[in-house]
Amino acid sequence: KNDFALTLSHSEEESVIKDNGVLKRTNLTANIGTELFKGFKIRSITQLVYQNNNFNPYFTAGVSGTFFRALNTSPFFDFNWKDANGDYAYALNASPVSVNGYNPNYYKEYSFGSDETIDVIQNIQASYKVNRFLDLEAKYGINYEKEQVNQVYKNQTQNINIISRSVSGIGGFNGKEGSIFNYLYNTTFQNALTTATLHFDLQKDLHLKLPVAWSTQSWL
Repeated sequence: KNDFALTLSHSEEESVIKDNGVLKRTNLTANIGTELFKGFKIRSITQLVYQNNNFNPYFTAGVSGTFFRALNTSPFFDFNWKDANGDYAYALNASPVSVNGYNPNYYKEYSFGSDETIDVIQNIQASYKVNRFLDLEAKYGINYEKEQVNQVYKNQTQNINIISRSVSGIGGFNGKEGSIFNYLYNTTFQNALTTATLHFDLQKDLHLKLPVAWSTQSWL
């Protein structure tokens, strides 16, 4: 006795922030099961997952400083204003107010990036019904993940606001000079679970005049 299922799904989710990219995810799953002999079943579930996230490095999960800086900008500053060179201003502050105010459009003009992740997930399940009292089950799973992150920060040395305010700009170690960062992560997760379940009907199996069905389970 065999059964199988093959599913393919794809989703695209735009960032809630204007012009901040799209998160794309594709998932292919193969679910195959078979009963090798009476009471003994094996199931294999294989997943291939591809995810592409091209959100701006300053507007991804866990980066809250950009929003903090934007909210600290005084309301009379225009985020969409551009200088004579057609560039956005970076520091939008007028001492003593909005001293930590910076323009979110500047980050979008001078930085971009991508985050690609591939997951290969394999699960194996085996179950054996020894008799009507005892069930055995074993599960094993492994997830191999490869993630590649790319971040680019453009040269900002000719930005009029950067020059006039004498600020360092964005981009990590090199600041306004620009920089490129590439990160590669390889991760493997594994888990296993074995269980043994005992079933008893106190009235039928132990001849006790109690209408109670009882089961107990142990796992490792």
